[in-house]
Amino acid sequence: MDDNNNTDRSAQETINAQETLDAQENIAAQETLDAQETLEKMHQSVTKEKIPKKIGRYEIISELGRGGMGVVFKAKDTKLNRIVALKVLIGNILTQERKTRFFAEAQSMAKLNHENIIKLYDYGDDNGVCFFTMDYIEGQTLDKLLKQQPISLKKTALIIEKICRAMSYCHSQKIIHRDLKPSNIMMKDGKPFVMDFGIAKQEAGDEEGLTKSGAIIGSPHYMSPEQAEGDRKNIDSRTDVYSLGMILYHCITGKPCFADESVMKILMKIMRDPPVPPRQIKPRIPESLEKICLKALEKTKEDRYASMELFANDIRKFIRGEDVNIRLSKPSSPAKKWSLIAAAVVVVAICALAFGGNSRIQELRTASTNYLEQGFSQKAVDTAQQILYDEIDDEDAWQIWFSANYQLLSKNSYTGVEDNFKKMTDNIPLQFEVETIALKSALQAQKLIQERSLRKAQEQWLTLQAQNRILLDPSLKKTIENLQGEIKATKLAIEKEKTQRAEQEKLAEKKKQEQLELERQAKLKQQELQKQLEEQERKAAKLKEELDRKEQLLAAEKKRAQEQKDAKERERLLREKQRKIAEERERQLREREDDFLKRRGERRNGRNGRNGRPPHEPPLGEKWQEGPPHEKPAKTQMFRCNIRRDGHTFAPDVTTPIVKKEKLYGKFAFATAPVIVGRSLYIHNQVTMFKIGLDDLEIKQTFLKPKQNFTTQTIKLAKARIKEERSALLWHNGVLYFACNAPVKRRKKIPSFFCAVKTRPDKDILIDSLKMPTQITTSPLVYKNNIYFGCRDGYIYVLALRNGKLEVVTKYGRGKRAVISSPIILNNRLIVKHDSPHVFSYSLKKRNDVLFKKIGNANLTTPVAYDNLLFFTNASGYVGCLDQKLEEQWLFNEEPATPITSLGISADHAYIFYRKGIIQVLDRFENRPIGFGDIGPTRSSPIFTRNYMYIGNDAQNRQGSQLHIFDLNHLFDEGEYENEHEEFEEEYIDESHEYEIKIHSKSRPLKGDIVAEPLLHNGRIYVVTTAGYLYVMANR
Repeated sequence: MDDNNNTDRSAQETINAQETLDAQENIAAQETLDAQETLEKMHQSVTKEKIPKKIGRYEIISELGRGGMGVVFKAKDTKLNRIVALKVLIGNILTQERKTRFFAEAQSMAKLNHENIIKLYDYGDDNGVCFFTMDYIEGQTLDKLLKQQPISLKKTALIIEKICRAMSYCHSQKIIHRDLKPSNIMMKDGKPFVMDFGIAKQEAGDEEGLTKSGAIIGSPHYMSPEQAEGDRKNIDSRTDVYSLGMILYHCITGKPCFADESVMKILMKIMRDPPVPPRQIKPRIPESLEKICLKALEKTKEDRYASMELFANDIRKFIRGEDVNIRLSKPSSPAKKWSLIAAAVVVVAICALAFGGNSRIQELRTASTNYLEQGFSQKAVDTAQQILYDEIDDEDAWQIWFSANYQLLSKNSYTGVEDNFKKMTDNIPLQFEVETIALKSALQAQKLIQERSLRKAQEQWLTLQAQNRILLDPSLKKTIENLQGEIKATKLAIEKEKTQRAEQEKLAEKKKQEQLELERQAKLKQQELQKQLEEQERKAAKLKEELDRKEQLLAAEKKRAQEQKDAKERERLLREKQRKIAEERERQLREREDDFLKRRGERRNGRNGRNGRPPHEPPLGEKWQEGPPHEKPAKTQMFRCNIRRDGHTFAPDVTTPIVKKEKLYGKFAFATAPVIVGRSLYIHNQVTMFKIGLDDLEIKQTFLKPKQNFTTQTIKLAKARIKEERSALLWHNGVLYFACNAPVKRRKKIPSFFCAVKTRPDKDILIDSLKMPTQITTSPLVYKNNIYFGCRDGYIYVLALRNGKLEVVTKYGRGKRAVISSPIILNNRLIVKHDSPHVFSYSLKKRNDVLFKKIGNANLTTPVAYDNLLFFTNASGYVGCLDQKLEEQWLFNEEPATPITSLGISADHAYIFYRKGIIQVLDRFENRPIGFGDIGPTRSSPIFTRNYMYIGNDAQNRQGSQLHIFDLNHLFDEGEYENEHEEFEEEYIDESHEYEIKIHSKSRPLKGDIVAEPLLHNGRIYVVTTAGYLYVMANR
């Protein structure tokens, strides 16, 4: 009978609860309709609002989306020149609550920095328009992606795992999202980004004024049961676990878990109805994934995943195919559930009336008071904090907490008090301001005493004393006495240290004076000894001078006798030489007469169609086409342009140069030509290699020579002698190679380094630095991806860049004399010259195939390969031509012997540059000079284009150096050639006659000598000098 009555009462209670819920549903439905009308009005006001074209420093490009809270635009940050997403709060209903919530969203995002969370850049208020900017993601939201096509289970699991990791990071920052849904997940290339923190809250924060108690916050389809109930205090990180479980359910089944036309009905289903198992909708869903989803959708938050990290770990197990051990709670019947709810409400009400409070809180309060009285200060603090974790506004607990900390201070336990204060500082109520100031002052005073800042510590001590006059706490009074004693003791210690320091300084000064006196006495004694030594040297010098005078008289007598003998011998040799010269001239005149009569018919008709040029000068354009092919190096830049070292380039001509830009890069000389890679220029002096921007000539990066300690003196010595051969830069396949040499010390082998740098638009990277046994004396050359250069030890080293490391492949040479010319590759033969009159040719195919040739008795300059021939000069004025087997073809020698500094070959002509500044043009087929000119002393080599030749000289008489340009098609004065042609058939012309070379144009005087070849690039000429300047020239 009783059981029947109980059943009837339970049924009646269920009916009553259902009626109450139905009534609440009608009221909530009406409130929802009112809220929707308000949102529609707000949206209309946002739509009608005139959107400005620019907000702050952001220019609006297009609209991305609208909502009740505002609009999101695609905008450009004009200050940082980047595209951002600009969210703007606008409309006619801008309440303070909406503004506060809007900026709360920005502040929540500002704390977060995760790869799967939208980044916040800026926020503010511009003339009443509230805005903040975020990272602009070009993608689409997860809800749009679900509408287009279903997502595979594996891809879904990967997406959910990344969202779990992102939300775990949010929770570690004490931020709860509370509005996770597919429309708040942006997808780009399979990567999710969590956004819209508009209703996010901080776990330890107070959001009174932003969300009223009982208000429903979130999107209905993805709310947790505690959100649907409006229980704000019961919302924690597990609320986000439930919402993410809803998203997982939608992704694997293709529809939301709870759906209905009425928002209130959806909320009621969330609170009371269990979710339909996903496998009933789609049987192909794995059982383990279904369990993970249902575990996240438990009605009671204690039954869900305790954290996002645990949620993510189970998703990861599913992806790996591992077993997932999950226990789900057993669902209860609706009638039983509502009966239990009604019974729980009655029990709670009876307990509240009977006891009127929480017995646990009372027990903790009693325990903390006992601990405080017994002197267990830290236990009292910990117990009071347990009360405050449940009731943060409990004034009694706060009073115990402060008193216990004061006890700790009196026991000099400052570290414990500081830890306690850090834990609770953000939660201390305003009414405890005096206690807080006292606690801070004590801690700060102790810290300042340790730092020995006694004046500030005294100020904090006075503040603490003033606060205790209000608090009258005995423990705090003892703390004040302790701090005063520490201040006095520290002051005495400082004074004692000062006294000791003054005594030590006085003693040190006394020792210094004694040392100075000893040094003075020693200096006087040394000066006296020096005078005695100088007197002895003066007497010895006088005696030596007398002996030298007698020896000179004897030598002069012997010399006079020898000169008389030599004069007779010279007179005999001169007569013999004159006889031979006369015979040779007679022979040459006969040969020229025969040759003239043979060619007279060819030259009779308009001088062979050469239009004003001398009869011995062929058209350069034709000869260029007939000569060897000059292919433009697409991936390589090196000394004198190519492996033949002939100086020919395909760069555009600059015929009338003027200086557009100039810049000084230190006091050290530039002795090698620059290299241009992309929009950067590389150049190095004796100390540093620079990477310079072509647009502004500013230094972007520098590379110091490794393991070399340069001083000013060594630099001056290295700068004093800049020879013709230098180690220039080499760029090949994106890698810049250069040598780092230390100044040579007499009779010592000093190692050098050969470096490889990976060139990039932003910052270059040093790949490797290979240590060589001695100095690198030539510029590098690249052939078949191998690098060749010579060293002072007489070897030519062959290097290769393999796996990011420079390796020595092989080496050529005999190791006797230093290699002093840059290597040349001609028909698979390596040609170099050593510090001798010899030129060597090594076969790259047969290791033992070596040829060598001695030319004269003086050192040779750098050879030049042209037309499969080898051209060379030496310091005695010889110009010669050898074939591939080093057989002599012809030899030219100008009397008297004048040292030659450089040589250039183009078409039919050889251009010889003498040390004294004379330039001579030689017809290399007829082996005779045809022109001359004077450009001043030069040490650089010429650079040739199709029609012009470029070369720089040294500064003369402090007037500066100049870049000279010669028109190869109009080298000589046209009128002189016409006059000679008119007389050509009337009488025989002496073909040894030389014409004066005409300079086409030249630059203004530059500072320093031009010892490096000019670089032509894109209609510009880049010239460096020994004064450390870089000049950029272009056409006038």
